[in-house]
Amino acid sequence: MKKIKEKTKKYEKGSVIIEAVFLIPLILIAIISMLYLSFFVYNRAVTKAVLSEKLVLCNYGLDLNSSKLKNEIEEELTNKLVFMDNYELNTKVGKLSANVEFSGSMKIPFRKIQGLQMEFLKYKCQRKIVILRPVKFIWAIS
Repeated sequence: MKKIKEKTKKYEKGSVIIEAVFLIPLILIAIISMLYLSFFVYNRAVTKAVLSEKLVLCNYGLDLNSSKLKNEIEEELTNKLVFMDNYELNTKVGKLSANVEFSGSMKIPFRKIQGLQMEFLKYKCQRKIVILRPVKFIWAIS
């Protein structure tokens, strides 16, 4: 009876190690995936905030043309975006409206996996605003 108990204790110790070998990588993958997803949500929020902020500044009398607006947005985004190297930004500023379109995708932190460049988590953001220029309007009617 004692020999059987001793043999089962050896097997129980080995089974814990085998379970840990399968469980620890799954837990690490889940944690890394959650971190990466949080970077994606952060990038979306920053992009929407920057585009909205610059369009509001465009509305309040700053004489921004398309190239100036694009340069200001790119300057602010380069310091704030995480794991996003290439993105496309299109701006169009007219007399009555302004439009900004952003499209980009996040990359895996490891640049190349088996020779393939992998991109996923793509998103687009578009903001439009009607330029009112309230100061000019008030001066025009008074």
